[in-house]
Amino acid sequence: MTLVFGWWDWDAEAPGMVNRVTGERVVYRGRALDEEVLLPDRQTWLRFDYLHSELTFPLLVQEVPGRVWNDGDKKTWQLDYRRSAALWRRETGASEPNPSYGVWRRVDDCVSDALACWPESEIALRPLAEYVHLDGGWLNGTWREEVRRSERRVVIHERLRPDDSDYTSWLIPLDTQAPSPFLFHDYQPEQHGEEKLIPDNPVFLKGLQFRDPELRFNPKLPPDEPLTQLEGRTAYLLSQDRSRLLYPYFGDTERQKERGHWTPRFKLLYVDEYVVMSVIGAPWTRSETGAMWSSSPVSFSLGWRREVPDTAFFLRPYTNQNPRPSRALLLHLRWGLAEGWNAWDGSEARHKDWLEPLVLMRVDGTWMFDGYHGGRWGAGASFIVQR
Repeated sequence: MTLVFGWWDWDAEAPGMVNRVTGERVVYRGRALDEEVLLPDRQTWLRFDYLHSELTFPLLVQEVPGRVWNDGDKKTWQLDYRRSAALWRRETGASEPNPSYGVWRRVDDCVSDALACWPESEIALRPLAEYVHLDGGWLNGTWREEVRRSERRVVIHERLRPDDSDYTSWLIPLDTQAPSPFLFHDYQPEQHGEEKLIPDNPVFLKGLQFRDPELRFNPKLPPDEPLTQLEGRTAYLLSQDRSRLLYPYFGDTERQKERGHWTPRFKLLYVDEYVVMSVIGAPWTRSETGAMWSSSPVSFSLGWRREVPDTAFFLRPYTNQNPRPSRALLLHLRWGLAEGWNAWDGSEARHKDWLEPLVLMRVDGTWMFDGYHGGRWGAGASFIVQR
C-alpha cells in the first residue's frame, strides 16, 4: 500500500483506493466494455466498483474534456449515477428503479472523496481536471436524474494541519431514509390599512438567541419551540414533516469595507431536530433565472437543540474561529443546506433598509467552499449542487 492522502492508500494490485479507517474500497476495473447497452460511446467510459463488506455497487465514469476555462486539455471524470443505477439493477436483479437513499449516500460519501483524491497515474491516462462531476442522485427527498454536482480535487493547502483531521470511522446506515423534502413558502404580507407590512430585519423565531449583538455566534433554540412561526413574516423553507427549517433571517444593510466594496449577503438559519445553525449565504454568480449561492463552513455557527445519539457528530474547538464540525456533522449540514436552498424559488420580500443589490433571488445551485478530503480539513475543498 502507498499513502495517497489522509486516510486513502493506493493498492497497485487491485488497482484502487483503500480507506484504511472505514475499510471501503474504490477499485478500477478498466474500460467499460460489457456495459455497451447502457452507454452511448463506450470508448470514453470507465468502470469502477465501490466495495465494502455490506455493499457492492458498480460505477460508470465518463472521460470528457475539461468543463471550465482553466482545465486546458485535462480530462474530467464525470460519474453518471443514472447509468450506474441501471447497471446495478441489471447485475443485482434489484426491483427498485433506483438505489435507496441510504445506499446511495453510503456510496456517494466514499466515491466522491476517493475520486477527488485519486492519484494521477497510468489509470488516469493523463492529468485530471480540477473538478470531478457527478450526475444524478437524491436531492430533497427525491431521486433526480437531472441534478448535477461537482467536487474539487484535493488541494494541498499550506494551512492544512495535522489537528484538522477527523478519522472517525463513521458510515451512514444503509437503511437511512431520505429526509422529508423542503417546501418553499413565499412571503404573504399582511395588510395594515392600505400599506403592506414589510418583513423585519432580523426575523427571529420565538426562543432564538445569540451570544453577541451581531447575530453571529452560538445560536440557541429550545427543542420544544415549533418551526411553524414564520407564516406572514417572511419567505422560508419548511420540510413537509415540519422537522427542518431554512430561511434568511438577516440581510446586511452596511458596506463591509472602508473602500466601499460590498458583496450582497444574507445570514441564513438552518434548524432541525438536533442542530440550530447560522451561516452566511451570498449570490455568487447571477443569471437570467436566478443565482448560484455560495457559503462556507468557516461561517457556520452552531448550537445543539438536544443531544445527538451518534458520537460521530461533534464540534471541534478551533483557534480564533467558530468550532469546526466533524466530517459526519458537516455531511449532514451541507446536504441539509443543499436540499433546502436548492428549493428556494425566489422572493420579492425585502426590508426597507436593504441596499438595492440585496435580493432574495431564485437559487440555481449552491457552492460550499472548504470541507474534508481524505478525512482532513482543507481550504481547497468545494461542494457544488445544481438543481
